[in-house]
Amino acid sequence: MISMIPEGKNYRALPEEYRVFYKYHEALTRYNSNKPSLTINTGHRSYFHYKYNRIPTQFY
Repeated sequence: MISMIPEGKNYRALPEEYRVFYKYHEALTRYNSNKPSLTINTGHRSYFHYKYNRIPTQFY
């Protein structure tokens, strides 16, 4: 599902048959590499890396 979302877009970019499963306006949001992001949250599955099909990674 993540791979179907272009950079800077969210679930609304999915085909209609998949969009109906998501009601949360930030669901499946892929970051935009050319814009500042919100606070990066590694604990939820709503935001995804702008290039790779994964959630952001937390490094210490």
